[in-house]
Formats: sequence, C-alpha cells, structure tokens
Amino acid sequence: RYPEPRWQKMFGEVASQVKQRQELITLANANVKDKAAVNASGAKNEAQRTLGDAREKQQSEMARQLPSLELQWKDGVLTLQHRNQQKVQVNYYLMDIELLFSRNPFVQQDAKRLSLIEPNETAVINLEGRTDSLVLSIPDSMKNKNLLVEVVGAGLVRSQTVYANALEILPSESLGRLQVFERGERVPLEGAYVKVYARHTNGEVRFFKDGYTDLRGEFDYASLSTNDLDTATKMSLLIMHPQHGSLILELNPPKR
Repeated sequence: RYPEPRWQKMFGEVASQVKQRQELITLANANVKDKAAVNASGAKNEAQRTLGDAREKQQSEMARQLPSLELQWKDGVLTLQHRNQQKVQVNYYLMDIELLFSRNPFVQQDAKRLSLIEPNETAVINLEGRTDSLVLSIPDSMKNKNLLVEVVGAGLVRSQTVYANALEILPSESLGRLQVFERGERVPLEGAYVKVYARHTNGEVRFFKDGYTDLRGEFDYASLSTNDLDTATKMSLLIMHPQHGSLILELNPPKR
C-alpha cells in the first residue's frame, strides 16, 4: 500500500485494469482448443498487422510522389498550392457575369462549364517539381474584371471564379433581406441591381424576382405575391453596382 492516498487510488485503478485485462484474455483463450492454435492465430494476426502497416506506409509514400494542385481565391489573393508539378498552364476567361448567371444561377457550384470556350489569356509557369505555395498575379489586361481562372497540370484541372468588386453584403436570411455597402467604408449603396433565382424542392431552378436597393442599401429578396417561396430550398442572387462591381451570393430562403 502506498502511503499517499491520491497515488494509492491511482495505483489501485491501474491494478484493477490489469486484472480485468487478464480476465478478458483468459476468457478469450478458453474458447481456443489448444495452445498451438492460439500461437498460430497470434502469429497470423501479427503478420497481418505488420503487412497492414507496411501497406499504409507504402501508400503514404506513393501519395507524396503524386502530383497535386489546389487553387484558392481569398481576400483578393489567388493562391496555388502545388506538389510534384513540372509546369502548369493558367487560363483566364473573361465572364459576362449577368449572362452566365441567367443561364446558370448556381454557377459557383458548376464553374467548369465556363471553360468550354477558348481562354482570353494563357500563361505557363515552370514549377520544377517543387512542393510550394505560389501567389498568382492576374495579368494587367484582366485586372478588375470578373474571371474564371483555370490551372491545368499533370492531368489535374482546378478552377476558381474571381469577382472584381468593392461590395460588402450583410444578409438577414431569417427575414429574407440584405443590405449592400461599399466595402471598407460601410456606406450603403443605393441603386444596386439584385437578380434572384430559386432552386425548388423538385430540383427546378427558375427566376424568382429582381429589383434595386433602396436609400439604405436594402433589398427584400424573398417577398413575393405568389407561393413560390413555399417550395424554394436555396436562392442565388446576382448583385451588381455600376461603380463597385458585382458578385454572386447563395442564401437560404426564410422559413415560413
């Protein structure tokens, strides 16, 4: 017995766990007919475990040798994560955002369709097989425009939509309203055009409503005189301002 009560309790718990483990092992061994069978089974399990560990290590090593690409647009910066790529081709596609939105309102989920046309500009970047992170500089001729940027390398294709805008949107999904500001200034933008499409419970996507923000920069994107809101499951909104650009935003309809 250990003189200090707290340590005595801890040692007691360890002893109890050891005893329970021994009882479980004894019970398991009782179901095995002979010791030879037990040894054979143990050897087999150990061999399988060793083989599994070796296979996992081999697959991990193979994964490190395969080419990889990831493209991200965040806070105005276009970043390419790459591994085992000798070179990549970067394609820039100018987007007529209103036309594309009307054809496919949920374009953010299906950007690959935009690359069926010839790119407006192309660049080739030598990466020399490094594992690295690279900030892609948008060509001067493409700056401040809505783009689809596509990176192709070693059979992999990654794409990202780049929206040129100085808009800040404050949505209230529970009310079906939004407010549009000039980014950084928090000045409400009057007269921003908002075009809304809805996806319904049967999978159909159709025009819902459109209009302009008021003096407060506010717009009610959900109210409608028909019952279309009852079946709407997701809404996609195009927000356009003549001086501050445009963006596409997906919101939930308010619950009725």
